[in-house]
Amino acid sequence: MKLPLLQCCVLTLTSIVGSSAEADPPAPVEFINVEISGKIEVGLVAIGGETTGSELSADGWTFELSSSDQQILATAGELAQNQTPAYVKGRFRLVKGIERSDRWVLDVASLSRAEPNTEFVRVECQGRFKANDRIENVIANTVKSSGVRWIADLSAAKNPESVQQLLEKKGVVRLAGEFGKKQARQNVPVFKVTHNKSPLARRP
Repeated sequence: MKLPLLQCCVLTLTSIVGSSAEADPPAPVEFINVEISGKIEVGLVAIGGETTGSELSADGWTFELSSSDQQILATAGELAQNQTPAYVKGRFRLVKGIERSDRWVLDVASLSRAEPNTEFVRVECQGRFKANDRIENVIANTVKSSGVRWIADLSAAKNPESVQQLLEKKGVVRLAGEFGKKQARQNVPVFKVTHNKSPLARRP
């Protein structure tokens, strides 16, 4: 039995929409996932309103926090009021400033109480590696992702020379590690790479 033309079109459209909804979305080429344990502050203000109003500080580095989840906001306020350290997981993005300089904002996925006397910034970064780059008036390896560029210290990785040779051959790399503590007058973090996950990275 032949179906009317309109019914055929509806069935075809439904099939297309259904298959698109079931397909996995493409993974982003660049991202910075982080886990941070540190001191949280809320109710902050800035010139031009260029702040999310919340910050998390760890090992001398400070990051703004962003969330619309009321439970997360309530927990952040409680931890800040009690001066209790916070453990936050999320994803970094770079926000361009007008009155202030560009700043890092962490879109919070989860926030909870941290263990006391523990501060760290753990990172999993997918971006581009560049050997012998000029940054902070020095020549160093760098990794660039989501608009930010850091010094990439491979000394903590197993066989760092081989890791560097491998990274230089790849367009997109995926690395995991931690930030080193901020030193006086230091603006760019040293990303201490401990794991090379680049084989899992998708090429652009």
